[in-house]
Amino acid sequence: MTRVGLLLLLILAPLWAQTQELLHEHFVGRTVIARLDMPGDSNGIDLSPGEDSLTNDFQIAEDIRRYGIGIKKGARVKVTAVHLRKDHIEFHLNGGGFGSFKDRMTTSNSAVKKSSEETRLERERRSASPSQRRYIDTRLRRLREERLEQEQRMKERAAAGDATAMSPEQIRRRTSGSRFNIRYPGVKEVPMAARTPSGLETLLKPYLDFSLAQ
Repeated sequence: MTRVGLLLLLILAPLWAQTQELLHEHFVGRTVIARLDMPGDSNGIDLSPGEDSLTNDFQIAEDIRRYGIGIKKGARVKVTAVHLRKDHIEFHLNGGGFGSFKDRMTTSNSAVKKSSEETRLERERRSASPSQRRYIDTRLRRLREERLEQEQRMKERAAAGDATAMSPEQIRRRTSGSRFNIRYPGVKEVPMAARTPSGLETLLKPYLDFSLAQ
């Protein structure tokens, strides 16, 4: 890095940190109202100011179909974090959405756990003779088919809104919030206008009602 580049970095780094702190102080802890359904995933909703919103609407619908709803339209939610990145801003609501490494390690996609018999047969198969394995495989296949059929029935009930049929992951996705990612592809850094509280609020007003916080 040149001396000029190093000098600019030393000057701009504190300013960047101050801007991050200003956004944090202005937004975090405030209650807002969602103007749309938001997917229950940490990918959230990508916004690219100036781009065609129809493409974005299609992606939102696809993500909701895949992950379920993390925040419902009309819900009152807390702003839990605002992160100023180099080329985008993350705006977290009610936790920012399911999807961290810890989330995935502590939940399971499976709504139906293996039975004790299925677990026992899998263990016995390791030391079984070829003839014993054929019997075990037949029994395991039947048990797995029954489990998958049960899981499919539960997924259909969950899709219909039956909370008792949801897997641990589905439950977490409905309670972990979501987020907006305001992206500026092709630029070196977020424009100055979007880095101010008023500028960021203006960008998000079509999607969030800030009137409760006024």
